[in-house]
Amino acid sequence: MKPILGLEKGERIVWSGRPTRKGYLGTYIGTIVFGIFLALLFGASLSPEGYGWVGFVVFLVILGIGALVIEIRIRAHKFFTTNKRFMREFTFLVRHTEAVPMDLVTDINFSQGILQRIVNCGNVFILTAGTPTGFRRGGLPGLRFEAIHNPIEVTKIASEVRTKYKK
Repeated sequence: MKPILGLEKGERIVWSGRPTRKGYLGTYIGTIVFGIFLALLFGASLSPEGYGWVGFVVFLVILGIGALVIEIRIRAHKFFTTNKRFMREFTFLVRHTEAVPMDLVTDINFSQGILQRIVNCGNVFILTAGTPTGFRRGGLPGLRFEAIHNPIEVTKIASEVRTKYKK
């Protein structure tokens, strides 16, 4: 796996990855709960006329849409840590690439929700000074590597690379 932007002279990939399905466990559960809610809503409102099956169809459609959205997020995102910068790519219908040079990185953090902690997944934040970037404007400034396996290890690798670069 290589970045779309390519590598600069003397640059090498230290870590690369994608989101994992386990990292979206909470989203899967939320989709199922929402699908059940809508199925009960439609099924109850239409059942006197004999159209109770509509609720089941609505449930299946919601599950299908939820699974498709998660699958797109998994396949479309790529994350890279090189010895000179951090990169995040999104390629689906559009192509969006973000790169942060080591000089601009102010901090590296990670977070894990309860379900993510159980399955050893989480988010790693590459924080920079300045304005928020990326698809989630209004969030933290920098990059977010989301739903990745073993975020503690990825955070350690990123911190070591940053420390070596600063020396």
